[in-house]
Amino acid sequence: MLQSFRRLARERQRLPDRLALASCPFLLFFLVTPALAATPALDLTTSFVGFLALAIFTLAYALVMAEERLHMRKSKPVLVAAGIIWG
Repeated sequence: MLQSFRRLARERQRLPDRLALASCPFLLFFLVTPALAATPALDLTTSFVGFLALAIFTLAYALVMAEERLHMRKSKPVLVAAGIIWG
């Protein structure tokens, strides 16, 4: 009986640590949000980079539609295109 009380007391001591650890992702979100609002949005809608990304996406989508004839898995062109666009 005494051991169960000791175990319960140890668990109570660990509770603030667990709460602090669980609140870290929320704190990071609220600390990063003002920094993101301070920078202007990047507008690539009329630039060469934006049009190139759309062309790569369209080519990957065409390869996905031609999957039956090419005997290629659908994920391969999509992953390569995502790597090129975001890399």
